[in-house]
Amino acid sequence: TDATPSVSLSFHENSSVAILTLCNPRRRNALTVSMMEDLDRHVHRLAKWSTGGTDGGSRKTQHDESEQTKDDNGNARAVILTGSNNTFCSGLDLRDIEQSDSENDGDCPNSDTTARSLKEGQNMIRHMTRVTNRLMSLPVLSVSAIDGYA
Repeated sequence: TDATPSVSLSFHENSSVAILTLCNPRRRNALTVSMMEDLDRHVHRLAKWSTGGTDGGSRKTQHDESEQTKDDNGNARAVILTGSNNTFCSGLDLRDIEQSDSENDGDCPNSDTTARSLKEGQNMIRHMTRVTNRLMSLPVLSVSAIDGYA
């Protein structure tokens, strides 16, 4: 299938566990810019959930599997990060960066594509670092469930 790469967030029913699932099976769950945006939004929700708060309105997005932002007893305990289709994550999706560059070529016909790719990659790494640091600083146990390629 040609599913849009995404990161889903679900809450295990009647428990204190949230599950983040990387889903980009055609690229072995390589992270795209849109997946990092999903992950960023979900980590923000998890920060509120882990302290027993709400997510500011509990808006459901197309990648969310649950509108619930905390378990029934409000006792958040763990976040599991996993990948779909027997693959954890193959890293950064470089084709996503290249595609972004080719889409911008019309805007800057004299630009240096290599320099732009480097800048896009650096921006993505900064974003990834910020989001993963926020994920690691959540006041709950964080676990990576790695199956298959990592």
